[in-house]
Amino acid sequence: VPHPEWVADKLGALNDVRNDVALVMYKGTPIIISVFTWDNKDQRWSHDNSAEILIASMARRIAEQWAPAPPTAK
Repeated sequence: VPHPEWVADKLGALNDVRNDVALVMYKGTPIIISVFTWDNKDQRWSHDNSAEILIASMARRIAEQWAPAPPTAK
């Protein structure tokens, strides 16, 4: 996945809720990612919270599928 030009991101969280909405710009192509979780069993307030990891994994996979392909060498 190419590195984005820039990212605008808004997080939200409660004990059993984790949310993230992001606008990611790849070579002038915007990708909007919006993920909302609820009823999360893992209610830890740490970077390794299972919902946080899920959101990061989903964002990475979305970017892999939707980001413009890098130019190929000729």
